[in-house]
Amino acid sequence: MTIRKGEDWGRVVPRPEGLHSVGTDHDLGNALSDDIGRAVLVTGGDLARTLGSSRGADRSTLNQLPIDLLRVTTDGGLVLTAVAHVVARLPRRAGSWFRGEVLFVMNAQFHGAWNVIPRGHPNDGRADVLRIDPGLAFRQRFEAARRARSGGHLPHPGVKVRRVESAEFTFPRPMEIVVDSVAAGTSGSLRV
Repeated sequence: MTIRKGEDWGRVVPRPEGLHSVGTDHDLGNALSDDIGRAVLVTGGDLARTLGSSRGADRSTLNQLPIDLLRVTTDGGLVLTAVAHVVARLPRRAGSWFRGEVLFVMNAQFHGAWNVIPRGHPNDGRADVLRIDPGLAFRQRFEAARRARSGGHLPHPGVKVRRVESAEFTFPRPMEIVVDSVAAGTSGSLRV
C-alpha cells in the first residue's frame, strides 16, 4: 500500500525468526524479485540510508516498511528489479558522468555519496527522474556533482527533475545501464 500524506508509514513488529538479511540494494532487489511481499532486513545500501537505517541487526523489534519496486526493461529484453536507482549514462570510454546525457530514475534519496533526490520517498508510488542535459558543460557538471553531496544541486537549469509512475526513454546511442549500483549492460532504450 502506498503511503499517503499525513498517514503513518509502516509499523513496529517483533523480529521474525529466520529473517533474511541483505547488505546491498542489489541483493535486496534480487531477494524481492524472487518473492515480492517477503520480509527482508536491510542493513546497507542507498535504500537503507534513505530509510535512516542504523544497522541495528540485533534489535528485538524492527520497523516493517513497505517499499516500491522498479521493474527495469532494456531494449535487449533484459528485465530486472531495482529497489534504489537506475542510472543511464554514456559508457566510461565515451565520457560517463561528465559528457552527454545522464539519467537517474530514483526510488531512494541517495546514490552513493550523492543526495540526488532530497525529497525522494521509497513508497510514494512514483519514481523520481533526474536528467542531466547533454549540453551541460564539464565545469557545471563538476560543480553539480560537488553540490549533490548535500542536495544543493537543485534547482539548476541543466538538471531537470520529474516524478513518474512509469516512463520510457530512448537514447541516440547506447547507454550504460546501472541498476542498484551493478552494471546491467548497454541499451538504446529503457522502460521503468
